[in-house]
Amino acid sequence: MKASFAVIFFLILTFACVKNPGSETPIKLAQNEVNSTQMMLASDYASGLLSNWNSGVFNPIDESKVSSKLAKNLSPESQKAISEQQINPNFGRFIQLVYVETYKSSKEYIYRFKGVFERGEPEVRISVDKDNKVSGFLIAPWTNYIPGSS
Repeated sequence: MKASFAVIFFLILTFACVKNPGSETPIKLAQNEVNSTQMMLASDYASGLLSNWNSGVFNPIDESKVSSKLAKNLSPESQKAISEQQINPNFGRFIQLVYVETYKSSKEYIYRFKGVFERGEPEVRISVDKDNKVSGFLIAPWTNYIPGSS
């Protein structure tokens, strides 16, 4: 199972806006600083995508809601492969997201959720850029912090 986590992390990480080495450190926001509308946008996006995957639905990504890079990398074929080869075998069906915390960088907000699945609770991380578009999507083993954050 640990090898599978590494594969999930690698596959999904390719779809996230990965920062270059030496880039700024994201800062954790206090709960009263979190934009609840934007947090719901992140939650709704991830919940909708994962619920579709439960049903075997792998639609093209709407570029009015996500960055063009993310839309390109999350093609229907890629979604199907991730769902069928990584998510379902390791975690089973998606049930819900539980909000945990938000981080901020100069380019984006990073929303962290615990994903509740039939067989586990990995991190589901959604990045939202300054245009309120989803710019990153990551599923990885849960850690209690974002490495390199403050």
